[in-house]
Amino acid sequence: MDHPYHSPARRTLRAAWPWLLLAVALGLWGIESFQHAGGAELPEGEPAPSVTLTTNDGEFDLEAERGHVVVLAFWATWCQACRAEAPVLSRVSDRIRESGDRVVGVSVDTMPIDEVRVAADRLGMRYPIALATPDALRRYQVELLPTIYVIAPDGTVARAITGTASEGTLLEAIEEARGEPSAAAR
Repeated sequence: MDHPYHSPARRTLRAAWPWLLLAVALGLWGIESFQHAGGAELPEGEPAPSVTLTTNDGEFDLEAERGHVVVLAFWATWCQACRAEAPVLSRVSDRIRESGDRVVGVSVDTMPIDEVRVAADRLGMRYPIALATPDALRRYQVELLPTIYVIAPDGTVARAITGTASEGTLLEAIEEARGEPSAAAR
């Protein structure tokens, strides 16, 4: 008869515990990263790096958007916070579209744009979706997801947000980027 210390259940537990500890550590690290989110955001008031991306709707060139507010939302299909934020960005896009301002989702996924678009459609994203280039990720210093940049009509960074943003926060940032007093200040 096997000694209880050598039972199959004990052997499985002994083999699994290092992996369980690693999973817990990574989980805590991930939670800690987003609780102290901030990443290496671009400074507000500085010129936004120029970027040209191919979206599902055609070519997007940030320089061509001068005179309008642009919300660049870096996200991924596997990012739960990004998925939760998608409806917020869709509502914001719907509200600002008439003025010529726009939201552009910039996916860090490595799959083809058609597959990303299918996922975006399922999430209800009603704004253009582009695939991030390594250069765009580097220039925008995207380290955590979601990362959002509100670009003012003059081409400067009006607001940088790492982590999820509420509709109110985004609309306030857009108003400030336009030079309008925020609803809270009125």
